[in-house]
Amino acid sequence: MKILIQNGHVLDPESKTEGIYDILVEEKKIVKVAEHITDAADKVIDAKGCFVMPGFIDLHVHLRDPGLEYKETLKTGGDAAARGGVTTICAMPNTKPVIDTEEKVRQVHERAKKESKVHVIQLGAITVGQAGEELADIVGMAKAGCHAISEDGKSVMNASLYRKAMKIAKEQGIAIFAHCEDITMVEGGVMKPSETEDFHYDAQEDSAYWEGEIGGKTYHAVYPGEDGEGTVEAGNK
Repeated sequence: MKILIQNGHVLDPESKTEGIYDILVEEKKIVKVAEHITDAADKVIDAKGCFVMPGFIDLHVHLRDPGLEYKETLKTGGDAAARGGVTTICAMPNTKPVIDTEEKVRQVHERAKKESKVHVIQLGAITVGQAGEELADIVGMAKAGCHAISEDGKSVMNASLYRKAMKIAKEQGIAIFAHCEDITMVEGGVMKPSETEDFHYDAQEDSAYWEGEIGGKTYHAVYPGEDGEGTVEAGNK
């Protein structure tokens, strides 16, 4: 089947393409991007006034599948992603059971090929059951196509264990998605700067120290507080 998308504002960072172009899609593959394509097509879409871009990648998604399907599934999450122009999603490992083995990663990937409209990259936990006591099968999960490991909304409070995980992640060429929070400092409250502040602790700086020593890649997720303030930083440090 041939689909012709006409008059769209094409933005493609990889090819540095920006402008009004037509796009010819054949058998689900883009075969031509040019001005005024005249090839016959089974379906023509007028994209005038619309941007046409490569699919987005969402680095932090909760599919809740397996185990919590009443909240979300591979299918419903994939449908929502596709609706928003997201074609690849990275699923957090805090499911039931926690994704902490090669087999579990492979199972999700195999199911996703059948159930999801978009690509699903299952992330693995850093520790077994996200309990923070024993490293998960990081090597095996990396072999299964896990591109990053994370405890999601938890912190690995054992610095020595976390350091070992970072070293293995670097060796396997995968990233760590870090929840930068020292739970011994939180105590159920929120620390904010003030004129009387005489103590400062930055969990991101602590994480960055290990990054600098080990040379790995870390994605930092900082969640909003009650006042809505907060940031999300993503990238290779």
